[in-house]
Formats: sequence, structure tokens, C-alpha cells
Amino acid sequence: MAKPYPKLDLFDDEIQRLRDEAEQEVGGDEYGVATDGEIPGLYLRGFNRPRVSALMNDVLTGRWGLGTTTVAIADRLGTDHATISRAWHWGELSSDLEGFLMACPTRPADWEEPIKKARPAMHRSGFMSVADHLAGRARRTMWPRVGHLREVHSELLSDLLEMRAVWTRAKERLDVRVARQIISAVCDDPTREILPFWYTKKRTREMIPLIKRLRVDDRFAFRYLCLLQERWERIMVLTLAATEDRPWV
Repeated sequence: MAKPYPKLDLFDDEIQRLRDEAEQEVGGDEYGVATDGEIPGLYLRGFNRPRVSALMNDVLTGRWGLGTTTVAIADRLGTDHATISRAWHWGELSSDLEGFLMACPTRPADWEEPIKKARPAMHRSGFMSVADHLAGRARRTMWPRVGHLREVHSELLSDLLEMRAVWTRAKERLDVRVARQIISAVCDDPTREILPFWYTKKRTREMIPLIKRLRVDDRFAFRYLCLLQERWERIMVLTLAATEDRPWV
């Protein structure tokens, strides 16, 4: 289960400084997340992706009587296997096709149960969609370069922000034990879902070596967390400000 993002006091002087710096990086004096018209749509599209992935993952189990491969299911729905693959791995499915799927006469009575299990990841996915958007607009180079913010980065950043005072002291003392604590809390807890079931094999292969090294190399983990915070903390704060009014997350 994705850990809830920390609740920040957006009027705290330090948090306000980080937010102001991020808005400057993203758009200069005239920019504000409250007036960025792209954010609501990006959040909603990201929010919906785990739901669609969970739905298609359940269909692929065979419980729906439509087959157990992307090709078989595509044939039954009158589409192509790439469309089913995108729904499974990327959470993208047209409303027309989803409506047709929902009319399936062999739809299981408990079809909503797998989707309920994906709900904790939905806000995280929406949050990451907005964070990627803001980072893409930022004038400075973002790090790490993995194409997009991934779940492991999001979870680590959440803990870094929640433990900001402790982490600041650890950096001053070069105390790798705190880094080990954060890495363990994120990487050793399967409920954090840092390698979600909808990942493609390629995405999984990209992330596994990093996660393994973070677990076993304390000095690398310490440096990695320092750089992660340096490059992403302001964007994290700005994204929290941009998504704080989501009513039921």
C-alpha cells in the first residue's frame, strides 16, 4: 500500500521558501500552481491509471471468461493486443472500450474487489503525474534521469520530507544509519509497492539494480538520498500544494 504523503504546514517559513523556489524554477514570477490549467487533468489521468491496470490485470486472470492473454482478450473485445497491453501496463483504456468490457455477461460479481486494492496507489499515481509535469517545466536539470519519477523515488521522497529534521541532522553528521533506516522502510516493505504489478518487464529490469544497491551499499544510499532531496524536494513541496485540495485522498 502506498504510504500517504505527509501533511505539510504550507505556511511554515521553510516550506513556503521551498514552494516559492519551486515556482520560480517552474515558471518564474508570473507562475502559480493554482492557475496552472494542466494540473487538474494530469492529476485525474494519473489517478485513473492504477484502477485501469487493476481491472485489466483481473481480466487477464481468466475470471471474466475472456481468455488469459492480451491477444485472446483483444479478439473478444474487437481490438488489438497492444490496446490490452497499454491498459494493463500503462492504465490507458478508452471509455468506449471500457464500457463494452463492463457489459460483459460473464463479468464476475466481485469485479470491484481487485480495484479496491489498487486505490491506495491511485493518489500516488496522480501525484507523480503532476510532479513529472512540474519537473518537466523546471529550468534546472532534474535528477535522477529514469524517464519519469518512479514509485520508489516517490516513496523515498515522501519519507525524506516527513523526516526532514532528522535527515538534516544526519547529513550534517554524515550519518549513514538514517539513510539505511529510510531505505529499509521503503524497500523492505512490500506494502509500499515500489515495483507495482502493472510494471512492464523493462521497467522492472530498470529499477531492480537500483533497489538492490540501495539495500546493500549504505554510502551509495546516503549519497543517492542527498541528491534525490536536492533535485526533487522543492518539486515535491510544490506538488503537495498543487494537490492538497483533492477531496477524498
